[in-house]
Amino acid sequence: MNELRALASNRSRRYLLASWRSRGGGFYGFVALLTFLYIEGLDLAGDVAGLAGVQLNLGFIISWLVGNLVDAALNGIRAAIWPLEWISRFGISLRSAVLLAASYGAYRLIRPTVVRLLTPTDEPLPALEQTRG
Repeated sequence: MNELRALASNRSRRYLLASWRSRGGGFYGFVALLTFLYIEGLDLAGDVAGLAGVQLNLGFIISWLVGNLVDAALNGIRAAIWPLEWISRFGISLRSAVLLAASYGAYRLIRPTVVRLLTPTDEPLPALEQTRG
C-alpha cells in the first residue's frame, strides 16, 4: 500500500514539476502570482470593510460570490500582464525598482525549495537544481 501511495505521489510531483516549469515557473510567473495575491487582498479588504452595514441574505451572498468570481478572473488577467499593472499602480519610479528587486530576491530564495518539494523522491536532484546560483 505504501508503494502505491509513493508511486502516486511521485507521479503527481512529476506532473506538478513539469507544469510549474512549462507554465510560468520562472520569475515572471512568480511575480504574476504575487500581483494576483496583492490585488485580491485589496479587493477582500474592501469587501470586509463594506460588510458592516449589510444584511446577510441569500440574494446578497449569491451576488457577492458571483461578483468575487468575476473580479478574480479579471484580477488573474491583470496579474498575467503584471508589468502594465505595476506601472499603473506604482508608476516608473525608484519604488517600482525596489519592489521588483525584492520580488527577484524572494524568487531566488523560494525557487530551490519549490524544486526540491516537487522533485519525485525516487529521482535524485539534478546538479543544476541543487545550486542556488
